[in-house]
Amino acid sequence: MLIQMRRRTLPVFLLSCLFSISRGDLEAKVLIQYDPPQAAPAASAQQTLQTYLHDHQAELSLTPDLSNIRLELKQSSLLGDHYRFTYIAGTPATPLANSALIVSVRPNGTVYRIFASLPEALPIIRLEGKTASLTLQQAYDLVWKDLKVHGALLDEPKSEVAYVPVNGTLHKAYKITLGVAAPFGYWCYWIDMYTHQILKREETRLTRQPKRDLVPQINMYGGPIFDRTQAFSEYHIRHMDLGEPTTTTPAEGGALVFDPDPRTALHDTTLRNDSPKEAFLMAYVERTLHDISFDGTLYSLKGPWIQLVDFEPPNESPSMSIDGHWSYQRDNNGFQDVMTYFHIDQNQRYIQSLGFTGDKAIQGGPIEVDSNGVDGADNSHYIPSSNRVAFGHGCVPDNEDADVILHEYGHALQHSMNPHWEGGDTGAMGEGFGDYWAVVYSLSTEKGRDFERFQMFNWDAPGCWPGRRVDKTDIRYDPTHTYYAHSPVQGGISDELWSTPLVQSFVELQEKGYSPDDINRLVLESHFGVGPNSTMRDMAGIIVHTAKLLYPDPNYAQVFEKHFVQQGIL
Repeated sequence: MLIQMRRRTLPVFLLSCLFSISRGDLEAKVLIQYDPPQAAPAASAQQTLQTYLHDHQAELSLTPDLSNIRLELKQSSLLGDHYRFTYIAGTPATPLANSALIVSVRPNGTVYRIFASLPEALPIIRLEGKTASLTLQQAYDLVWKDLKVHGALLDEPKSEVAYVPVNGTLHKAYKITLGVAAPFGYWCYWIDMYTHQILKREETRLTRQPKRDLVPQINMYGGPIFDRTQAFSEYHIRHMDLGEPTTTTPAEGGALVFDPDPRTALHDTTLRNDSPKEAFLMAYVERTLHDISFDGTLYSLKGPWIQLVDFEPPNESPSMSIDGHWSYQRDNNGFQDVMTYFHIDQNQRYIQSLGFTGDKAIQGGPIEVDSNGVDGADNSHYIPSSNRVAFGHGCVPDNEDADVILHEYGHALQHSMNPHWEGGDTGAMGEGFGDYWAVVYSLSTEKGRDFERFQMFNWDAPGCWPGRRVDKTDIRYDPTHTYYAHSPVQGGISDELWSTPLVQSFVELQEKGYSPDDINRLVLESHFGVGPNSTMRDMAGIIVHTAKLLYPDPNYAQVFEKHFVQQGIL
């Protein structure tokens, strides 16, 4: 049995945005247990679970009757089932924001891992003479006025109620999420239901490279503000169900694409965005588009695993075809459309080939993607609040590079496996995993295995931005530090600190003759049963533990452990 307990000066109650609380105010406690001691398995998984929770009340901060947790989700993976609980408090019972208790159970009924982001014992605020009087509509109004919204809604407005920690007490608060065209972004607000104060605002997109700080622009804006009620109404009218959808049948199609990108395909380091069209001709390859939709007249890029839609500016409808074939080149948006469809569809089918199907599926349905979005910026993003992806066409169109497409899809995969992928070091680990997921695909292609193997975004980055690498073995982990996405660290970027040991472990194992599929299966499986506020050290331990459970050959665990130790993560 290995038990790991950790206390860090980081608020435990986090959702998609962080609270404006200094790091010294609260300490989060994360508890991880591997193969914990337990009684003999009961007749059913539910009985085993109940017995285990009753027997470990103190260490898991549970009440004797287990009334302070609520089952939120059951997930299945290759190793077992994962029961996700949320801690609750108050009357009526209200979640403690982003607290989590996850119990992972093997098919034989034994508990093999516990992950708990434990709530601190904090009093619930009772303001004398005040009640939690803020209504949802008032909360939306506060957010709208604070943002000075002057663009259309991009997404369905969302709200939640939870207790959040502020200055040593729990405040009941609304979490409001709004996606708007101006100021462009997907905004998360926490608003105190007693004081009506804004506790925190955060722009929540997960972007390929750092996003521009829009707060100064918001503060300086002095123009007209849209009417919120009218904007909400117009959004719902635009998305109103107008009857039966058009009947379509699945069909096979074809397209010219880059695989993985033109620079890699041609092994040409001189190729640039402004190179003549003729320089790209030998980089195009013909690929099959599986299960696209045919309505009897036109073929569209809507399939079982990806659907191209237009939900962000610049507003341009996805391309269609009269014969099921897209023969566009890179000067037409139709080319970026099929690049996006092909690479995501192919990647999902690969994941299923690893065994993640049925109740074990990862992103087990069609993800909506805007092939030409992000307000035209030189960036791409995943939107956790709506599980959507968009690609920008600034400089090199991002989705001409399979690295960018699979990196963004990697965010979607992580949030499917771990719905509370936030807090702790998850910012840097999310970027690092996306880079890993993209690189190992490039290494699987004929042209990618021996060209700039450890360079990320081989086509998108040169001449546009610095890009990243996955061989920064000199970066060292500091357990007292929190690693956010894209943050500078000595020797590189926080993202590279996580991607490097993953990729270097993959390469070493592959060179030793181990199957790339087995390695990828291990990395994906390790994400199940993990909760919020995890650190690189937590995740590294989980990967090593998962390797020992998944494969009898000790080399898998030993190689990953070696590379994590080399960078100070373990």
